[in-house]
Amino acid sequence: MVRVAGLDQDGAPKRMQWSLLAERDDGPYTPTLAAVAAVRALLECGVKTGARPCVDVLKLADIEKEMSNFAITTRREVLPVAKQPLFQQAIGDAAYAALPSSLRAFHERDAAPVWSGVADVDGSISLIARLARTVFGLPKAGRDIAISVTVARDGDGEKWTRSFGGSRFVSRMKLSGPSHVTEAIGPFAFDLALGCDGGSVAMPVAGWRLFGVPLPLTLAPRSDSKEFEDADGCYRFDVRLSMPLVGLLAHYRGWLRPCAVDASPECGGRQLVSSPPRHPHLHPVRPHHARAAPARRTPQSSFHGRHLDGASLTIGLRSTDAWRRPCSLTTAEDLQS
Repeated sequence: MVRVAGLDQDGAPKRMQWSLLAERDDGPYTPTLAAVAAVRALLECGVKTGARPCVDVLKLADIEKEMSNFAITTRREVLPVAKQPLFQQAIGDAAYAALPSSLRAFHERDAAPVWSGVADVDGSISLIARLARTVFGLPKAGRDIAISVTVARDGDGEKWTRSFGGSRFVSRMKLSGPSHVTEAIGPFAFDLALGCDGGSVAMPVAGWRLFGVPLPLTLAPRSDSKEFEDADGCYRFDVRLSMPLVGLLAHYRGWLRPCAVDASPECGGRQLVSSPPRHPHLHPVRPHHARAAPARRTPQSSFHGRHLDGASLTIGLRSTDAWRRPCSLTTAEDLQS
């Protein structure tokens, strides 16, 4: 089964699924069909000989033709997407509409999937605090750390992948009730009570569980976390996490901007970059050292390509003024082949 989620050519969220079913014990033949299709293409002079990367050599349709002699079928489906952003569902239409534009830009259904910026991270040096950071997957202490946040949105919630200087931790958020979302980090699940005040969003911990078993709230991590917009219109975050008897786990704060698309021959003409705030002196995170995140190759999960049904789909690349430009990177059909 292969699932893709992203934005279509009109910038609207879209999810699709391709699945394969093998019956009558024909499953073991499945891995051989691509080789059979390649040999057939060579015999028919449809593929050039010679050593090179196996990119754009076979189409999915070429391989599916070889399934006709077996009890193997494939299926394409369009999956439902959420009608409203997750945070809008939680805090309500009026409160969401009152949020600053940069916060809404981050949380919209059709928001740029990848944001990057710079952060400072503090943390206790005690052994138990370091152990707790490892358990929860929290970032290590540092200054002027290049960060990126990738948000994958689907019908069930959002998957957040945060990268601090190459060190990643992943969580998944879903709606759990009015003004509440649940964030799962590994075997832990935290109930966050969203509160809007003065243009910022606070997310204190209201409950937690381990493998689904509720744990005492008195022992829960304390979250003094908020996201807000600064005077320059930049999305900013300030997250301070601590635990009873342990003290400070991590305190990370900084800014994020949606990744732009820039020309780059190394990335087939597309490269993810992020611009620093226009007025660095307005930003308390190492203003005289503030810098954009280093240019990166497009992540494996991010590409412009074709839907399984041939419709245009954009995954993982979107910026304020360049997200609708076409890109001739690997197609979804090629990836499946």
